[in-house]
Amino acid sequence: MFPEPSLFDSAGLDSQWAAARIGGVRTLVAITATVLVAVTLPASARAGGVPVQLAATGHLLWAVSDSGLSAFDTRTQRRVVVRPTTPYPYATRLAASSGSVWVASIANGYISGAVSRIDARTQRAKTMLRLAHQPVWDLCAGGGLIWALYGPSTNTRLARFGPAAHPHFIALHTRTNWCAADKSGVWITTADGRLLHVDPRADAVATVAHIPAAVTLAAGGGSVWVGAGTHVVRYDESSHRVQSIATGSTVDTMAIGPARIWVLTTNRRGQTTLLRLNPITGRIQARQRLAGSPTDVHESDARVWLGGLDARRTPTLWTIEPHTLKQRRIASLA
Repeated sequence: MFPEPSLFDSAGLDSQWAAARIGGVRTLVAITATVLVAVTLPASARAGGVPVQLAATGHLLWAVSDSGLSAFDTRTQRRVVVRPTTPYPYATRLAASSGSVWVASIANGYISGAVSRIDARTQRAKTMLRLAHQPVWDLCAGGGLIWALYGPSTNTRLARFGPAAHPHFIALHTRTNWCAADKSGVWITTADGRLLHVDPRADAVATVAHIPAAVTLAAGGGSVWVGAGTHVVRYDESSHRVQSIATGSTVDTMAIGPARIWVLTTNRRGQTTLLRLNPITGRIQARQRLAGSPTDVHESDARVWLGGLDARRTPTLWTIEPHTLKQRRIASLA
């Protein structure tokens, strides 16, 4: 068991190892061969350490990457000034809720972590959780709540942030991958191929399905969509029915739009393909090979956005035409 962390500190990781997520799974990496390099290096030298992730608050699209925290106006498609700083130098994960963007940041080597809340209008940042000896792995938002996975990779814990902002801590007693949330609570994939659900009304942790190779996931519209190897698995929250859809390549990430599901996959040659799925039937409606190496997809303001690395390994933002899937570069995030 681990002591409950305070708002500013916690005990935890072994002194010789830190857990780093690479390609959607956690891999133990020696701290002496650090996962992320010093913050004084230029962005071009850091490219690839932090996969680009996107989240939207109103007309602002936020991105984290090796270049830090950025924001773009989705109407003008122009970068806006972003001033907030995070407690630790590497902003790695994002979640958006009720006009705020929540950011997970870590220290070099995944030895420390923090969760910050940024008011999208004022850009004022507040540290909600700071852990001197444990990393924060993931953030997700749904139903007015924010959830954070943190702690040692072999025994991850869960922090829940509600309207009162102070975190509530829940033990999971397992090794986790990623999380997604909706109005029913939070959904978590585990390293041993389970889909967990945590009900915020009672903090009850339940295994609802066994999905081998489950890693990334998205939740919404009464379904949970799970990336598991070369398949997307749909879990129906009401019927508990599980449906598997073959994609032909390894699923990297997914996003739920108003009328479609977006899936990014990578083949053995490292080429990325975007799939558009019917949210009712799960049928693949269209697919498109993409330029660069996108690591996240997000639908906002009637547009589909991609974040990732271009051919020069520079963090980049693209947009996709929803029907033709034509890709257009918007800007560098560097």
